[in-house]
Amino acid sequence: MIEGFKLDFPSEELKTHLEKRSAFHAEKESQYRRQAAGVRDVKGEDFQGQTVDPEHALSQRANDHASKRDFFALLADHVVPLEIYRLGNTELVLLELISRGY
Repeated sequence: MIEGFKLDFPSEELKTHLEKRSAFHAEKESQYRRQAAGVRDVKGEDFQGQTVDPEHALSQRANDHASKRDFFALLADHVVPLEIYRLGNTELVLLELISRGY
């Protein structure tokens, strides 16, 4: 009897995916940093006293993507060659192979 549902990924395929996710998050980090800088350039007295600072919100999103970039790069650097990785729902979501658990 087979219990549960897992997917097998060759290490080469998994490493490629992790590198692509790292690159994706690096680009998103850069995008949000540019947006935060743009807000900073035009921000003036209009933003004083507001509870939500758009520059801070954009910077936080950039930091989140920087963390994910580093996470995926670390994993990609430590994939064991010529192995098969058996992944369940939790790992599939964590590694952004699927968008959410079902």
